Amino acid sequence: MICRDRASSYAEGARTGAPDAIQVADRFHLWQNLATAVERLVAKHKGRLVEHPTTATFGAKEASEEPQGAMAQRRRAHYALVYEMLAQGAGFRQIARHLGWNATSAQQWSLSRHPDGRSDSSPYAARAQLQSM
Repeated sequence: MICRDRASSYAEGARTGAPDAIQVADRFHLWQNLATAVERLVAKHKGRLVEHPTTATFGAKEASEEPQGAMAQRRRAHYALVYEMLAQGAGFRQIARHLGWNATSAQQWSLSRHPDGRSDSSPYAARAQLQSM
């Protein structure tokens, strides 16, 4: 069995080198094929889509809800830990070593107001607020 990408030269090489082998696509290219097919389908039928007035209200309500799940909890814990360590006087490198991150990531999280790591419209506002404590 040969796992390969979509290039015809790879298919030809596989047929030449192992004519009895079964050729399969790798996971990345299967996902890529699926994404391409979905994109084409949506583009073909986008004229049929109708926007309902309740869609805007539903999107706004959904955006204000807190993310749930293990990843969201881990992000909130990291956020709290970064701010706790900053309040204790730790530097970005020390925080990064503690969390297994690089210093840039620690700095970016310290400039964020959101537990999920998204930057605020004013990224320095959170840092200034922390320093004024």
